[in-house]
Parts: sequence; C-alpha cells; structure tokens
Amino acid sequence: MASFWLGLLSAALATNHVAAVSNYVAKTTGIRLPVTDTSDPVEREYLRILKEDDAALDEIDRWIRDAENQAKRSGGLESLTLKGRIEQRLAPVLDDYKNFLARHPNHLRARLAFGSFLNQIGRPAEALRQWQKAKEIAPNDPVPWNNLGAYYGHWGPIPKAFECFERAIRLAPGEALYYRNLASVVSTYWRDAKDYYKLSDTRAAVRKALAIYDKALRLQPKNFVWAVEAAQNYYFFKPEEEPTPEARRKLLRETLAAWERARKIAPDDLARQGVAVHIARAYLRFGLPDKAEAELRNVTHPAFAALRARLLKRAAEVRAGRSPKPSGPSSPAPAASKPPSG
Repeated sequence: MASFWLGLLSAALATNHVAAVSNYVAKTTGIRLPVTDTSDPVEREYLRILKEDDAALDEIDRWIRDAENQAKRSGGLESLTLKGRIEQRLAPVLDDYKNFLARHPNHLRARLAFGSFLNQIGRPAEALRQWQKAKEIAPNDPVPWNNLGAYYGHWGPIPKAFECFERAIRLAPGEALYYRNLASVVSTYWRDAKDYYKLSDTRAAVRKALAIYDKALRLQPKNFVWAVEAAQNYYFFKPEEEPTPEARRKLLRETLAAWERARKIAPDDLARQGVAVHIARAYLRFGLPDKAEAELRNVTHPAFAALRARLLKRAAEVRAGRSPKPSGPSSPAPAASKPPSG
C-alpha cells in the first residue's frame, strides 16, 4: 500500500499534475465488471475467459518486472525475446474472446471485458470498436458510454469524451465514478472544456471541474485519490491575478479547504505528509512562509526530503523579500494523441 501512495503523490507533484495523477490511478486501480453467478454454460465459459484474461495479464506483469530487474543487473533488456513471449501468452486469450463473441455477439459484458483487455495490451483502436459495439447492444447501459469517454479522453477528440461521460451520468446519476471521470477530463483539457461548455474563460472551466469533483466526492466522501485530484486544480489559479485582497484571501481559504478535505481522509501518515507538502506550497504561493514552515515540520518521510529542503529554501527567500520561483506545478493541457491503428 505504501508504494501506491508514493506513486500517487509522486504523480501529484509532477509538472502536468492532473494528467499524471489520472494516469497513475488508471494504471493502479481497476473497476471489475459485474459478474452473474449462474449455471448457464454461456456464463461459465465467459467466466473462464475472464479468469484466463486476468491470469495472462498477471503473468505478463511478472515477466516485465523480472526483465526490468534482470536488465538492471546485466545492463540490457532482451526486448525481442520478451515481446515474443508476451505475444504468445496473449494469443489464446484473444482467440477465446473472438470465438466466444462470434457465437454470442450480443453478450454485453464480454464486449466490455474484451475491450478492456485490448486496451490494457496496447491496442486501443480495437478496444474502441468493442466498446462501440457494446454501446449499440445496450445504448441505455452507462458502462459503454463511460469506457468510450475514457478512450476519447486519452486519444481524442476531447469533446466526444465530455459527451460520453455526460451520457453515462444521465443514465446513472448516482454513480460517483462517472462524475470523477468527467471532472478529470474537464480539468485536464480546460481549453476544450471552455469551448464545449461555452464558458467565459479557462478559469471558469477549472471551476466547472471543481464543481463536478464535488459531486463525485459527495457520493464517495472517503475517496482520498479523488480528493487529491480535486485539490490539485487550485494550482491553475494564480494569487497575483486575483483582483482584490479579499479575492486572494477567498482563494486561499478554498485551496486550504480542498487540501484539508484530502488530509482528513488520508489513509496513512505517508499520504498525510504528501498533503502537508501541498499545503506548504499553497502558503508559499500566497506569501506566507511561516505557515509553510509549520506544515513542513510534519514532513519527515525520506521520500519527501529533497522536496522539503527546496520548499524550506523557498520559504527563506519569501521571508527575505526575494521573488521565489512558482511553488506549484504548471498546468498545460496536453494534446490528445492519435491511436495506433488496430
């Protein structure tokens, strides 16, 4: 569990913070499709393929980790050999999915699962086709729309991601995940969101993302990962751009409240220390070095030692009246990549 929070917090401190956190969580956590326990032979075959799917991906993950460890010792990675082993291991799973769907083309959960499998093995264009077919089979089921939103949120066009996640929300307004997914795309691609939602400026787009995150967290108030994602959006706002001192104070209160919400539900001390780093950064951005130093006294984990030292140095610069470098990550919206042909 410690490695998960270190990974999350490292992503959270990256330059492109929203996308980094989102990508890390997507790789580390998963959503299992609902499975019906039944004696139906079709369902038994489907469950068997799911088990084979999981087993193959777990085994490949071990191979990759073992190869990386071997490369560290020998100074080289036998990528061609590993690539061949992986392809050989995946082949029977791919065949099982294709054969099953040839006989049961309207099996919704198999379409969704096959799409997820294809996406995990780096074949997103093929995954898209499976999720599109799933949507045609069950246009009123929110899961295909959510999966399509995830695809378009990564590969574009981004407006289609907004559209698909919104459709998933309309079909299942009580599902917190769909709000979180929409909020993540809005906050990552705020320029596209400004145009899509016809907002006045990019600040309004970030505010919209925060409002959607709030809906997700009302439904899942203990979700630390989402609370971190939401709080990171305050890095988009620059204190010096606020029109009045009261507006600056209001922004500081909102920023601190968002991070305190995350700290309150942090699962362990490591996560709490990561939040303390962000709170210290917030105080420095608003020219409050004493409060930043007070927060940094709570940061003792070796993983944060270098960052803590940099922030303490920055606090001294602020106190001396020197203009420090920006203490929060910048937030460029990444351009969507084109998917490889499948």
